[in-house]
Amino acid sequence: MTGDFFCPAKWDELYLYLHHGLSTSCSHPLPHAIPSDELKDNLFALHNTKYKLGVRAEMLAGKRPKECHMCWHLEDKGISSDRFEQLKTWGSDPKGYTLDPNYKPKMIEIVFDNLCNLNCSYCDSGQSSSWSAILNRTGPWGLETDHRHLYEKIHIKPGTTKEEYLNAWNEWWPQIKANVVKLKISGGEPLLSPSFWKTMDGLQGNSPHLELSINSNMSVSPDNISKLISYQGSIKSMNITASIDAVGPLAEFCRAGLDYDLFLDNVNTWLGQSNDNCTLWLQSTVNILNVWGLKDKFQLGLDLRKKHGSKVGPSYSTIIRMPEFQSMMLLPKEMRLRISQDLYDWSEENSHLLIGWERNMIYKTVKGLIMELKPVNDLDPVALKRDLAKFLTRYSLLSKHQMQDLYPKDFLDWLDQ
Repeated sequence: MTGDFFCPAKWDELYLYLHHGLSTSCSHPLPHAIPSDELKDNLFALHNTKYKLGVRAEMLAGKRPKECHMCWHLEDKGISSDRFEQLKTWGSDPKGYTLDPNYKPKMIEIVFDNLCNLNCSYCDSGQSSSWSAILNRTGPWGLETDHRHLYEKIHIKPGTTKEEYLNAWNEWWPQIKANVVKLKISGGEPLLSPSFWKTMDGLQGNSPHLELSINSNMSVSPDNISKLISYQGSIKSMNITASIDAVGPLAEFCRAGLDYDLFLDNVNTWLGQSNDNCTLWLQSTVNILNVWGLKDKFQLGLDLRKKHGSKVGPSYSTIIRMPEFQSMMLLPKEMRLRISQDLYDWSEENSHLLIGWERNMIYKTVKGLIMELKPVNDLDPVALKRDLAKFLTRYSLLSKHQMQDLYPKDFLDWLDQ
């Protein structure tokens, strides 16, 4: 047992998508189905599927699992991957990690349903009821490289979940709750989900050890923010990960349906009216449309921290893998170099104001723009660009803003070529 490519996230983290009946133990690999027969035999199959046990066995044997492509490919390029963050968080020694089918995770991120009021460019009907409504109205978008059929069919009807998995969760959660130190609730938009509020009611008064994190677009009714603040005394801490990719009109274009002014008002209400155990981080999902505004998003984080102090944590970002036609790597190299240099210069100028691993997050994006990272799937760049243009023809209709007012001319010219 060598553990040469060991990552504790495969054991200690669970990403659970009840509306699909899917599970994974990292945000990068594609989720896999939780077999019904395994779940009937053992509720712990919500986390310890036979598939996961096989991947863990590979790691303990020193192998690099195929689903961990994102990390080992970055490491082969000399770029620090998220695996090293997991080693710092959960421990770097593979001893003590076994193939126990009843292993209890320490961190859970759960999605109850796909209720959401936004149409983020890289999202789909499986995660957003608003995207379901769009596809129901327009039909398939006919994209050649959309091999996951994100924009070809409705993956899940608005607001639905799979009762079998929801019931299993409701029975399993009391058995493991004491072992879980971090619970993350995502969506969709959790603050619009009745299941979210039911879970919040269940935490009242009996979860002093729990660190709760909520992924929210913060473009919801202010009443929801006030209601959330009312739970602040029930748990150890509560953090909102506010999803935003840029600022102003560009942010509203990349996340169609976003009201940026409402976003800012809600963020300031949360930070200004809650106790010190309530914090906020800014999160972005970097793609070809929002990478132009990434520097402004990081600046927003600094501005909020100046106003609200330590209640504003480090801003971070993840680089999308799919849909591939929205990858920032599709951009011509000269554009990528320009964006990376601009972001790097900004980070150097503001280095003394950045905290935690903000610098590493920015550096990873800078390096990602410079390096020729190989995509997961070998797709024709010409076909990808063609699909990007085709996608934008329809997606632009969802926005009140015009692309020519938001993006550099050379990028717009490249799209038209």
